Amino acid sequence: MENSSNSYGYTYPSNGSDWSAHGSDGEAVFHDYFTWKLGNQEGENAYKNVNGSLDYKDSEGKTQQVTVPNTVSIYTYNEWVEAGKPTGDVWVSDNEGYAYYMKAIEPYTASGLYLSGFETTKKPDSLAYYYAIKVGMEVATDSDFDMLVNGDEGAGIAPASSTGKELLSTISPNVGKFSDLKVALTNASKSYKVGDTLTAADFRITSAKDYTGKSLTTEELSALNSDKSSMSISPAVLSAGENNITISFKGASAQIKINASAPDTTVADVQVSLKPGIVYRNGDAPKAEDFDIVCTNAEGETVTPSSISITPETLTNTDTEVTVKIDGFEAKIPVTVSLGELPADDTEITGTDILGNTATPDTDEVAYYCINIMSLDGATVEWTTSDPADYGNVALNKIIASPSGEYTIRNATLYVTAAGTDSAAKDASDYLSIVDGTLVCNYLPTYAEIAPLATDDGHYSDNGVTYEDTLNGAVVVTFSLEQDGKITNPITISFPICGMIG
Repeated sequence: MENSSNSYGYTYPSNGSDWSAHGSDGEAVFHDYFTWKLGNQEGENAYKNVNGSLDYKDSEGKTQQVTVPNTVSIYTYNEWVEAGKPTGDVWVSDNEGYAYYMKAIEPYTASGLYLSGFETTKKPDSLAYYYAIKVGMEVATDSDFDMLVNGDEGAGIAPASSTGKELLSTISPNVGKFSDLKVALTNASKSYKVGDTLTAADFRITSAKDYTGKSLTTEELSALNSDKSSMSISPAVLSAGENNITISFKGASAQIKINASAPDTTVADVQVSLKPGIVYRNGDAPKAEDFDIVCTNAEGETVTPSSISITPETLTNTDTEVTVKIDGFEAKIPVTVSLGELPADDTEITGTDILGNTATPDTDEVAYYCINIMSLDGATVEWTTSDPADYGNVALNKIIASPSGEYTIRNATLYVTAAGTDSAAKDASDYLSIVDGTLVCNYLPTYAEIAPLATDDGHYSDNGVTYEDTLNGAVVVTFSLEQDGKITNPITISFPICGMIG
């Protein structure tokens, strides 16, 4: 209709860019005056074979007519989703001004009409108007369908929107998929070790075919190798020996073999330091977990040592360093060992004895004496009196700073250690109590628990129990104190025992 006159004498512009789709105030006004009729309808609005325009000659030279659907369904994208995403003779419009025909058009067939007509709904103020529909169409054969999805900068076609990509992939679900994938290692000389994790950067795509069976060009392969974010690798972590790795990428897969050598576990360097907050007192035994230890091999990789030893095994207040030996390496770490603090004389309160002082022991529950030394969270402390009746009593100011008010014992457990043998831990709630500001422990170990202390040097007699004034075992209790809903950290007290039983 360009450059032609209508019956009113007005001429259509020849240049589409001159067409004005807006009113004088810039507002779109087309649909103030016209209502579109969407969809191919049977009857007057169906395709018409005007002057044989839809005719064609078949392979035998006979005249045939292009097949046209009688009806077509029209949806917005949201309506299409609600309808279950139907395909076939369906048009779906997105929010970017595009409409998609939801099936491929076979030779000698046509799509259904998207727009079949319009009606005037409002009379223009002047007869000096025209109504034009400018249609832009993007089509592709199966071999270049990917162009509609990902765009073609050279052809001036932008990538489809996210909605468009979903619609296009519904029309042709194989678009963007590949076959006959072949891969190689990016660095063929790289040495892989057990435990290495593979990533897409370890591989390059050497050849593939698109979903139409066409081999990818060098430029297309280069583009794929520049973005391998969708590549999956299984297994991704290497084990010893030959690994069969499966590479999956855009619907295709390939296999490649990678040999992984055993890791170098030989310790070549050791860094040792005392952890912050570690404090030693007289009698403490330093442990490996007291130190930050980092071991590396010749390549600087972190490795696990095979042996760790620490001397001295027990610290005294005269020790100024400990020696940590790790797989032939030796590190001397400065330490400070304190004696601990003695309680004030007036806070040492006599209470129930820890193990009793019965002269004649019971055959099931053996009573014996403990000596006048105790250990509080690793700090060895001497009592202010050697009276056995005081053993088993701990003034609260030895446990918490400035004690006041009522306290409740929580989470109490105990076990007996004798000559290096520990008994099973048990609930200590029945054996611990607080009396007049003093923690009291009155647990009596059983014969089985103190049996490792037995020697030929001592015996029980009718006149009492013989014992030596040396530390051979202990009752170890762990508990917390609660006051007004606040609970202390776990507290551990070791009540030493002797009792050389014959």
